[in-house]
Amino acid sequence: MQKKSVMGVLAILIVAVAGISVQAQEGLRETLFEGAKDTLVRANKAQAALLAPTSYSEGAEHYQRAESLLEKGGNIERIQSSLAKASLEWEKAIKATEIARISLSDAIQAREDAINAEAKNYAPEAWGEAQSRFAEATVRLEKGSLRAAERNGEKAVEKYREAELIAIKANYLNETKELLLRADKMKADRYAPNTFAKARALFAEAETELTQNRYDTDRPRSLAQNAKHEANLAIYLTENLTRVDRQRGELEQFLVDWQSPVKRIGALLDIPVYFDNGYAEPLQQLETEIEELLDTNRKQDQELQEKKSRIRDMENQIATLENRLGGASEERIALAAQLDQQARKRAKFASVEDMFSRDEAIVRRAGNDIILRMVGLTFASGESEINPDRYELLGKVRRAINEFSNSMIEVEGHTDSFGSDAKNLTLSTERAASVKAFMHDAMGLPESRVKAVGYGEARPIANNETPEGRLKNRRIDIIIRPAM
Repeated sequence: MQKKSVMGVLAILIVAVAGISVQAQEGLRETLFEGAKDTLVRANKAQAALLAPTSYSEGAEHYQRAESLLEKGGNIERIQSSLAKASLEWEKAIKATEIARISLSDAIQAREDAINAEAKNYAPEAWGEAQSRFAEATVRLEKGSLRAAERNGEKAVEKYREAELIAIKANYLNETKELLLRADKMKADRYAPNTFAKARALFAEAETELTQNRYDTDRPRSLAQNAKHEANLAIYLTENLTRVDRQRGELEQFLVDWQSPVKRIGALLDIPVYFDNGYAEPLQQLETEIEELLDTNRKQDQELQEKKSRIRDMENQIATLENRLGGASEERIALAAQLDQQARKRAKFASVEDMFSRDEAIVRRAGNDIILRMVGLTFASGESEINPDRYELLGKVRRAINEFSNSMIEVEGHTDSFGSDAKNLTLSTERAASVKAFMHDAMGLPESRVKAVGYGEARPIANNETPEGRLKNRRIDIIIRPAM
């Protein structure tokens, strides 16, 4: 019994000593490895594993050797020696990264662009070749072979850019490409030749746009999207026309089926729809009705907001009057004058609104400001010169401005999102400046009253993905700010 007790005590002591030994070893590790760890953190922050792989790897080997010696209870001096060598190699690596960032700057940027385009996933072969060239360039640079490093760096740039372009095209075009292949297998060129040809042409144009300017993706994205819709339509037509081809008599039903959605829209608008002469006439009828409804809705919304604003103003003023004593008659007179002024403003706004047709300008109010959205004031593509056939429309603008004497005028230029941001900003500014110059030269407005500013594509009012939306976004807004 006594022997068992002694053995138990010995076991406890062994475990305790082992625990103390482990704790001591961890404390020793912290003391010995602290400096090397700090250097490693700085090396990782400098991307030394990427930009100076040789020195970084040699440092890692010395560090691992030190860890192995510590685990085996090796000589402290040998551990310190290995850690010192590790720190030295990592310091060399950090300095080498500074040289690499200068000598291989183009390759580094190309690599980052390829990563952002997910080239590793979409273009693994080109990405792998680029990585190999880049690694060789960094190794050569560490050895002092600058020319060899630059040659490999140039090859890396070429391959990274190739991988990036493949990835960008894959992101934007792969889905459409698969649809076109499917349509081709279905013989869409036989059953829907025009639609299929249009889809292929749009796809080719999108591919060309991406090749020529891979970073301005608005236009190619839109082209690819339209190509996808046309490809889907070609597939739909091919499926149905193939069925018609197999089963005679279905063509009539196929055409009648296409009338159903148009009839449903007509029913919602309470308009009888007939197809005596095809689709053109009923579609035009529906389009006109929808435009009129939108116009009526816009006017009603504007009137509603104005009425709410007037009610709030009058309620506030009535509450103020009721809480005051004396001077009641003067305040009522002032209130009446204010209401009269508001009525005159509404009359002027209505007068300006009646000056323009729907195709010339949309007139809106924003607080006290009058906004003329000049939908009829268009410019040739890429140009800022006002076409003489728009002078008559600008004459109406002059009459609108005359309704508000001493008002300040702001001319805003806007574009759609196609093209570079910088070019769009410049073009919108030039167009606004052309209108300002016309107001000064032809209308006689002092330059001090007119401000011109371009916003480029920054303030769209419609969807840039459709031609109609882009047309609305390419506009001039004229803001009349009445004198208070």
